[in-house]
Amino acid sequence: MKTVELTANELTVDKKGLWEYRKMVIREFLKNRLAVLGFIITSLMIVIAIFGPLFTSASPYEMNAVQRLEAPSTVHVFGTDTLGRDLFTRVIYGLRVSMVVGFMTALASCILGIVLGLLSGYFSFLDDVIMRICDGLMAIPAILMAIVMMASLGPTIVDVIFSLVVVYTPRVARIARAMTLSVKEQTYIEAIQALGASWPRILFFHIAPNILSPVIVQTTYIFASSIIIEAALSFLGAGVPAPDPSLGNILFDAKGVIFKSWWMTAFPGAFMMLTVFGVNIFGDGLRDLLDPLSN
Repeated sequence: MKTVELTANELTVDKKGLWEYRKMVIREFLKNRLAVLGFIITSLMIVIAIFGPLFTSASPYEMNAVQRLEAPSTVHVFGTDTLGRDLFTRVIYGLRVSMVVGFMTALASCILGIVLGLLSGYFSFLDDVIMRICDGLMAIPAILMAIVMMASLGPTIVDVIFSLVVVYTPRVARIARAMTLSVKEQTYIEAIQALGASWPRILFFHIAPNILSPVIVQTTYIFASSIIIEAALSFLGAGVPAPDPSLGNILFDAKGVIFKSWWMTAFPGAFMMLTVFGVNIFGDGLRDLLDPLSN
């Protein structure tokens, strides 16, 4: 009787086939014009946040009472604020804060949510404990929970990120749990269990890769929502503390001069709106690409 031996090459994915699959995914994504627009806007905002300070020599903290509330000009592209600070510089640095908060919140929430969701979905004795905690956290409105935590921790960017991670991790955990409950019933998981694989290997090497699609989509929405809530916290004085620039505290400074100095509201508001809009429609495009049946 002839035995069949599987070589390592036979078990690897054909590189040409993988490349063709990637090209197909890119083509499908490019067909969604709104998603492409969202990707372009998001990428542009990230580039501005990273490299924008290279195009301005002004300091976001430098005050000049003589130049306060100057309209946009060739000297001050976005005008100046109530303390004579260059608004363009402050908006750029404020956008950087928003991007850092949004990215770190989305990344940390994604990682923690996946871990909690995997454990909850795989181990029934942990399910009730983890999910009841998540339900309790989700029962409180996100902005209210963030305000309460910031009042307890203090107004720093690290505390803002930590507060938002606590707010959004349960949302990711519930999605990861639901997907884990579905994937763990698949035949290949039963086969891996029968071969004696340890539970960490099953969870993180075999189940986790198959639950990433909906989690990634949710992460883009968390990115956008975190930017809005960070701005709201800073506007209320519970977020990034002055004089550090944030889109939220710039808008707070503008509320007293909104009718006579339109630029103080228009430019930071436009940057925040474009960023959130770009991330959201990019997330919609990813959802359509990764889960076509969701429509």
